[in-house]
This record gives sequence, structure tokens and C-alpha cells, in this order.
Amino acid sequence: MSDAAAPALATGSIIGHYEVLSKLGAGGMGEVFLGRDTKLERNVAIKVLPREFGRDSGRLRRFELEAKALAALSHPNIVSVFSVEEHNGLHVLVMEFVEGRTLREIIPEGGLPIGQFFDIALGLTNAIDAAHARGVTHRDLKPENIMITASGWVKVLDFGLAKFRTLPASEPGDETRFFEPDLTTYGVLLGTAPYMSPEQAEGRPIDQRSDLFSLGSVFYEMLTGTQPFRGRSVAQLLSSILRDEPEPIRTSRLDVGPELRDLVSRCLRKEPDDRWVSAAAVQQSLLTVRRLLESAPVSDAVLLPASGPMPAAVEPSAAEFVAPRVLLDSRWGLTAILAVLWVVNWIETGAEDAWSVRRGAWIGYDFAGAFSWFERGLSFDGHDAAGPVAVYLGSVAYFFLPVVLLGVTLAVLIRRKSIDGYRLFTKAIVICYSLSLPFYLLLPIPERWAYPDSHAMLLSDLWSTRLIEAIRPMSGLDNCFPSFHTSGTMALVLVWYRLRLQFRHTIACLGAAVAVSTVLLGIHWVADVVAGLALAFVSVRLAGHMARR
Repeated sequence: MSDAAAPALATGSIIGHYEVLSKLGAGGMGEVFLGRDTKLERNVAIKVLPREFGRDSGRLRRFELEAKALAALSHPNIVSVFSVEEHNGLHVLVMEFVEGRTLREIIPEGGLPIGQFFDIALGLTNAIDAAHARGVTHRDLKPENIMITASGWVKVLDFGLAKFRTLPASEPGDETRFFEPDLTTYGVLLGTAPYMSPEQAEGRPIDQRSDLFSLGSVFYEMLTGTQPFRGRSVAQLLSSILRDEPEPIRTSRLDVGPELRDLVSRCLRKEPDDRWVSAAAVQQSLLTVRRLLESAPVSDAVLLPASGPMPAAVEPSAAEFVAPRVLLDSRWGLTAILAVLWVVNWIETGAEDAWSVRRGAWIGYDFAGAFSWFERGLSFDGHDAAGPVAVYLGSVAYFFLPVVLLGVTLAVLIRRKSIDGYRLFTKAIVICYSLSLPFYLLLPIPERWAYPDSHAMLLSDLWSTRLIEAIRPMSGLDNCFPSFHTSGTMALVLVWYRLRLQFRHTIACLGAAVAVSTVLLGIHWVADVVAGLALAFVSVRLAGHMARR
């Protein structure tokens, strides 16, 4: 055996009153040995930082910080540290030896039984909550770092990559609540790739919410038996974490109810602000969901077998098939919602003349007068003399680009593994339309070209075709403030950014072209466009808030 492959400690070595018995394994921060406490007659785990690593100040500092972290985290679900030793130039950490199996060894194909899932998940969140309460972020949560004893007790291991933050002492002289600053820097990746949070994958600064994402990845694997994010290489895997949504749990586990699915999904939100606020909140939600399952009558819930996950042939409970959930939980349902909205939009746009009869007496003309005065320097009555190219390009942008952008967006969202992005987009568009419609019905404001004192021409009429007339109703609420044409397009753009989709910058440029064309062609007031942008922002925010509930 070469020197490089030789263990850091030989069997039979004595370190203080600890005897080395055998090597258990090795990790990124050192080797682990089974040892014996000769005074208390108990087995211990001895973690050794290899001699060559001891010369690396970064590794040595993290090793020391792990010892501090474990010494401060006295908790039944976290492995205990007994002492820190130095032996022949080696740095040694003596810890509690946990007899059992790692969570990786326990998770079967198809996932854990629901009852066992809750037992492990509650112990895990209990440990993470205790660590966070002491200002410690684990940063490397994964099934290999979670031990399950023979009695089912959960122990969290390996705080070698932990991040620390200073906390005020709870009592005078309570030194255990003060930690060294974080040693990592922006742009440095630390952790295990499949369980990294998006901010970890990008090398950005992190906080305790990063652990909640990793916790969600572990929960997902516990329920399905598969990792939520995958790739043929580390680069592909990190890209998946940043952009993709996991395959819905429901596709592989029919016995996992919507409450538990939503709990895990919220842990896996890309943005830290969209996740649970704390591990304590996750634990409380787990307790609530478990109580709901235990108290649900047979007719309202699927009873879970103790021995394993439910067979795929068992159907979900009838209670889940309420109309709103069916529509929002399937791509066909979401597509149907958008189709109904489009039909309603077509009808109300076609009925525009019926409303126009009453428009002269409405306050909408007063608003148009104010807009005309404010935008008096933006008259476009002479733009036809500038050449037909601008008119043609503007008409293409106004009439055709929204249709193209909608088609591309639907194609991208429908093909994604998760339905969450499609659901967010559908909710945003429905909210946008719902907020626009009352203005159309109760406060109709004439467009720029239709207001006599604006001196604006509807330049798109210079290039009017049957195709334009055919798709014109898709512009929707033509005489409405705010502009639904603009707000719908910009809501689409904001969804691309919220989901971090590829080519989102290109989509943003095309969306901006749509907004500019509405003014260029003399169709909308600048105020319409500004209000449409605000409406898009509000709609996407509301849709995102609804998704987090």
C-alpha cells in the first residue's frame, strides 16, 4: 500500500484515552475511524484531518470550526463532540459514534412509507432548527450525512462546511452563542452538487434558507426515491438546479397528498424569499400535515400502509378532485383556463361598439383629455411621412409579436417537468385580465387615435390586412386603461425572469418592442403603457404570492 493510500491512524493507536479500532470511511474533510473510550467503555467516532490537509489553512480552519459548531450544538438529533485532540501533528475530533444506517441506505426505490417519512423529517427539521438557532448553517445536508439508528432516531452529521453568524448571548457569559465569521467568499462553491441551493450553485452569499432548499431536496428523495435535480455532468446538474423544476411528486407517488407536496415544493423555490422562513416553520407544517392525515376519515383520505409506499394502481382521494385543483394541477386544465379567457376577450372586444355609444358621457374622455395635455409633445400625426418601414415594423410588433411570444411561452412551460411555471403564468394572466376588465367596463378611456384633440393617426391602418383584422381581438380590451395588450405581454416577460428561463433577455427585448409599438402607432397613451407595466408587476407578484400559500 502506498503512503498516499495509508490511513492517517494505524489500528491500535492510542490518542489520549481513545484507542483506534478500525477505519470507517473518508470524506472531503478527513478520515473517520471507529475508536474506543477506554475510560467510559464506549465506542466513539474519531475524525482525523490528514497531515497534508493540516498544512492547508482553509481546511484546518473549517475543521476547527466544525469542532466548535458540534461543541455548541448540544441536541439529541445532532451528533455530539467529546473532545478535540492533537496526535503526532494530526488534528483529531472525537465524536459520538452513531450505530445505524445512513438515510441513503434506508431510502428504497419508490420512496419511504409516509409514516416513516414523517418520523425522519421531523427529527431532521428539529436538528436543523436547533443549529439555526445557534447561528449555524449546515450547507451540506444530504442523505449520507443523516444517520438513522436501529430505533429510528435521527442524527445529523458532518458540519465540516458549516457557516456561522454571530448571535447575541442569551445570558451574560454565554460564550457558546458566539462564532467565527464565515470563511467562504463570493464565487466559491461549497457543498454537494445534487443538494445545493441555487445561491450555492451560483457561488453567492447564503443564509439559513439555503439549508431549507437542501432539506427540500432530501424530502423529495425520501418521498420519490430519486433526486429532484439531475444531469450527466456537474455543470448540467447545477444548471438544472438554477432553471428546472423537479418532476411533480404526484407522478410517482399517488399517496402523497397536496399539502405535503406543497410543503416540499415551497422548500424548493428558487428564490430564498419564496421559501419557508425557518426550519421551525417547516417542522410546524409537517406536524400540521401529519395531524390532518391521521385525523382524516377513510372516505376523505388515502390510508397509508406501514410497510411501504402505496402501489401505483391506487387512485388519489376523491377529495382532491375538486374543480379548481383539477384545473390548476394539470396542463390541460391550465390550457383550458387560458382558452376560456381568450374566448371572453374575443367576445368583449367584438362588443366594443355597444360600449362606445355611451362613452361620450363618461369620465373616460376627461382622462383622455388629461393624457392628451400631458403628452402633447408626443403627437404622431406626421409619422406616416417618415416612411412605411417604421409603420410596418411597428404593426408587426404590435399585432404579431404578442402571439409569437405567447406561443413560445406556452411551448416552453408545457414542456417543463414541473407544472409550477405554467400555473404561475396562467394565474398572472388571469389576474392581469381580471384587473383590466373593470376599467374597460366602468371607466373606458379612448385610445390616442380615437381622441380628436390628440391629432394622432392610427398608423397601423396604413398596413391593414385581413390577417391583422383576424388577430386584432387578441390584443384585448383595446380601449382600456391600463393597456392589457402591454400588461399581458410584460407579465409574460416577468414570468420568464421569475423562472430564470433561458433566452429571457431576448424575450424582454421583444416585449419592449411591443410596448414601444403601441405608442409609435398612435394606439395607446404613454400613461396606458406605464399603467400596463405596473399591472404586469402586480399580477406576477400576486400570482407568486398565491403559489407560496
